Amino acid sequence: FNLGDTAWESEVPYVTNSNTAAQHTKLLQVLDDSSFTQHDKVPTRPASGKTLDLLFLSYPNSVSNVSTQSDMSDHLLVLFDIHTKPIRSFKPPHKTYAYKRANWNEISNYISLSSAAFFNSNPEGYSVDENWNMFKSSLFKAVNDHIPQKLSVSKYKLPWITVAIKRHMRKKDRLHKLAMRSRKQCHWESFKKERNLVSKMVKESHSQYLNNVIGESLTNNLKKFWSYARTSKSEIIGIPPLRAGSKFCSTDRDKAEILSSHFASTFTMECLPPPATDQSP
Repeated sequence: FNLGDTAWESEVPYVTNSNTAAQHTKLLQVLDDSSFTQHDKVPTRPASGKTLDLLFLSYPNSVSNVSTQSDMSDHLLVLFDIHTKPIRSFKPPHKTYAYKRANWNEISNYISLSSAAFFNSNPEGYSVDENWNMFKSSLFKAVNDHIPQKLSVSKYKLPWITVAIKRHMRKKDRLHKLAMRSRKQCHWESFKKERNLVSKMVKESHSQYLNNVIGESLTNNLKKFWSYARTSKSEIIGIPPLRAGSKFCSTDRDKAEILSSHFASTFTMECLPPPATDQSP
């Protein structure tokens, strides 16, 4: 950004040059409207001493250790550590085969009979595609008839989405498709009514899950609570590296000791005699 007349090192950035205030103020307004924060606080153009290479983020805690490196070009290279987690890939329900329970004898017999029938059908008179389709259909039939199957569903699903809620979700989708096709007001009203009902059911079910399942697990099994907490956060929030005097602490143990010492120092130890017990207030 060729807008270097901004004091980014300040807690609240401000424009330093009145001649270019219009463009700089517009940039600051855009950042404020978009909930962005700028994390590069040092000049990145040594020739002018201005900060031109900016680092905008909507989640402030997702980066740390922002620094610059020289000797690359006339601009300094901005370096930082980013804290992200991979997006979980949700697979739709799909059919899987239980090969351990397959009847291999029946499959072998069926393949032998199909092979004999294939060669007796004069395959030379058919095209390559026709012969391939005959072989493929016979093989698939043997697999589907003699190997048990089950529908595989992803285990990563919201536990408070009940069967009744799923039923209303499907009904909502059907009403939406109907409203899109017909464009009638009555169909749109039905869809909106069902959509609001689904939203209400999800909120109530979520609240019941937190109170009944998560709440009860706090006394005997904290695993459910922490599992819910990990999946609910939108960014990785942690304690950044701390500095105590000249000591720079980055490990969890050192940070815990620094915080414990700091909080202990804020309490006042009063050496007063104990109150008298012979008089009642």
